[in-house]
Amino acid sequence: MRKLFLSAVLTLGTVAHVDAQTLTFEGIASGTAFTPVGNYYNGGSGPNVGVDFFGGASVFNSRANGCTGNGAFAGQPSGCAALVFTTPTSNTVFVGMNKASGFGTTFSFFYSAPFVTGQVRLFSGLNGTGTLLGSLSLATTEIGGTGCPANTYCPFVSASLAFTGIAKSALFTISQDNLLLDDVTFGSAEPDLPMSPVPEPESVWLFGAGLLAVYALDSVRRKKAQR
Repeated sequence: MRKLFLSAVLTLGTVAHVDAQTLTFEGIASGTAFTPVGNYYNGGSGPNVGVDFFGGASVFNSRANGCTGNGAFAGQPSGCAALVFTTPTSNTVFVGMNKASGFGTTFSFFYSAPFVTGQVRLFSGLNGTGTLLGSLSLATTEIGGTGCPANTYCPFVSASLAFTGIAKSALFTISQDNLLLDDVTFGSAEPDLPMSPVPEPESVWLFGAGLLAVYALDSVRRKKAQR
């Protein structure tokens, strides 16, 4: 019992610090039209992880590999959907995402950009304000690479940006419609992790209190058995 209790305590400590979260963008796109992400992940109809998107961030579905969409891409790491940045008025897109609660250590994702280079920058404030915490240049990728349908945004490659401090926004710079993202991950150098929000402190303490009660009861039983 003592070994089980110790194992549970160690697990509790580990769970309480899990903060990696991955956005897969599945379930946002309706039909074949571009669908704005907006507050889907911030009190909208999706998982509420406090992330909202701005500046023409939209989702659409692939038409390859059995997906019923109109996107000329394939090889995305999960599902049928991918994130694309669009704008009707400018050739250069300054768009991104906010996470008001902040995130630390690393920002990672899969991307496809076969025609032009891009850049991602992390800031300490919302909407690309505050201190610049880190930046990453995005090199061009293949189009219709090995194992991919011809003339598609494919394959997707992984990218990761480590930084110091707490970031609250990510700003992407790319020419219109030339960057696709998938499995955007906060707090991990490896994208495509399961969605795992940090447990609420109240839940953690209740679970810990329950473990202590079980351990105390077991101690009483063992003492009675020794008499």
